[in-house]
Amino acid sequence: MSVNTVVSPQVSIPSRLERLGNSPYLMRLCGIVLLGYMFASFSLTGIGYLMPSLGQDWELTPVILGYLSSIIFVAMFLGAFVGGFLGDKVGRKPVLVVCSLLWGIGSILMGLAWSLPVLFFGRTLIGIGLGGQMPLASVILGEMVPSNYRGKYLNAAIMSLVIGQALVGLLTYLLLPVVGWRGVLIVVGCFGLWGLVMWKYLPESAAWLSSKAKYEEADKIMSKIENGVEKSIGRPLPEPVEIKPDKEVMIGDVKESEKSIFSKHHLKNVILVTFFMVAQMMANYGMSLWLTQMLVLKGFEIIKSIGYVSFICLGGIPAFFFVSYMVDTIGRKKSVIIMALLTAITVYFYGQAAVFALVILTGLMYMFSQNGYNMATLVFTVELWPTRLRSSGRGYCQACGRVGSFLGPTIVGYILAAGYATSVVMVFAACLCIFGALAVGIFGPETKGKVV
Repeated sequence: MSVNTVVSPQVSIPSRLERLGNSPYLMRLCGIVLLGYMFASFSLTGIGYLMPSLGQDWELTPVILGYLSSIIFVAMFLGAFVGGFLGDKVGRKPVLVVCSLLWGIGSILMGLAWSLPVLFFGRTLIGIGLGGQMPLASVILGEMVPSNYRGKYLNAAIMSLVIGQALVGLLTYLLLPVVGWRGVLIVVGCFGLWGLVMWKYLPESAAWLSSKAKYEEADKIMSKIENGVEKSIGRPLPEPVEIKPDKEVMIGDVKESEKSIFSKHHLKNVILVTFFMVAQMMANYGMSLWLTQMLVLKGFEIIKSIGYVSFICLGGIPAFFFVSYMVDTIGRKKSVIIMALLTAITVYFYGQAAVFALVILTGLMYMFSQNGYNMATLVFTVELWPTRLRSSGRGYCQACGRVGSFLGPTIVGYILAAGYATSVVMVFAACLCIFGALAVGIFGPETKGKVV
């Protein structure tokens, strides 16, 4: 019995997307993106495990180490802006692939670095690649699944970062004593070749093609996805229910809200994410890239500290199940607020921990909260923008976040260089989390159930 379903080309892509449900076929497509996300986290967070070794070999001060950690986020700012713009103009897939290859080249160059400027240049290339890939990966995920599954898949993207951070810690723990920090960076760079797998097996976003009036291409890709889903579940899909677009002011043949993320329609959201994403990323990366170094400052050995931080990162995995349920139950906005406040509490107590058992326990609690905060934030910010502007919108969110990502590790470097205790760093991060909760609570809209 054939399970192929013929759909009138007049039926919109969002209507056809909403009927897909979940299936092994869709899981495989999303898995390609999620693995790319995980490999990207190798390059993003792996430097945190290598900072003590880099500091010793290059005789770097905490301030210079802070700049080395932070320069990637200046580059990610550029990558997010350019990648977001190109993702809306030329397509999600080609930009995603190029960015993956770019950060791989940058990591290998760092491993081969013969001078400090080359080390910084390699880190910059990594940042440009990651800055383009990571927001586009979340965009293409959001446009590939129905709205009632979007929260789970976007949370899975953050969980893949958590798993990646733990795995690259394990990789560093095993390889660092054997091949040194150079060998670790070269091995990590090879994972950038996953971009070639994405090029071969990942389809372009049908929603993006439709938004660009490329209806034949969109229909072809959507039909292929529908056939794949039907074969994997063994039955025909239900008839699509046409989704009526909202009535809006038109400028030419484009809705007023789809002209630019800086249009009057989106001004409130732009202002919100400008301040919220700076604070959110400043707290996140101000902490995460210094975790190993701060354990060393507390008296733990370098290799053992790498192992401890790698284990602590696993605390973020249960957050996937908790936040996936929460965003679909109480909504995106409340989930962001709750996880931001939990992060503020747990990071404070992590800073007070002095003995091994408490460091591990509070570290696991902090990673659960911080990664849950990241998950809720990702779902919330992806759904703030219409399809035509989603890549630009996410790119802008990431660009703002990269300002915070640069400032966070840099400020922490100055705090530690000035002789302050690591507990001061935790108080700094907690205050930023409280600010984020207040910003979303006062100015953020609820986006639960929004159709792309």
